[in-house]
Amino acid sequence: MESLSSLVDLIGLETLQDLQERFYKATGFSNAYVDLRGHYVSKAGETAFVCMQVIRKNAIGRQRCIANNLKLRDSRNIKSRKPRIHRCHAGIWDASVPIVADPKNSKVIKKPNGSNVSGRP
Repeated sequence: MESLSSLVDLIGLETLQDLQERFYKATGFSNAYVDLRGHYVSKAGETAFVCMQVIRKNAIGRQRCIANNLKLRDSRNIKSRKPRIHRCHAGIWDASVPIVADPKNSKVIKKPNGSNVSGRP
């Protein structure tokens, strides 16, 4: 286990949830904190219905979502420290933003996923 294994270890779940809610209220973007294994820890705002109520309800869809979350936090994204946006396996836009705890050593403790948005108007 890393010295800082997650943002929750650093600031606590309550503070994280408060920050997520404030971000959602200010921007209208739903957001989720996803752990280093690709699993949701907390979220704010409404996630696309199809994501949570259809795709993630079955084992194959859930595994593909986890794989998508891991893809968003791959090493190229961590090293660049830049946000990443792409379409997931279901055609829904997804984004990730690195949170760097130790800029000197480039240790990324977590990258929250951004709002899930349909690619259709």
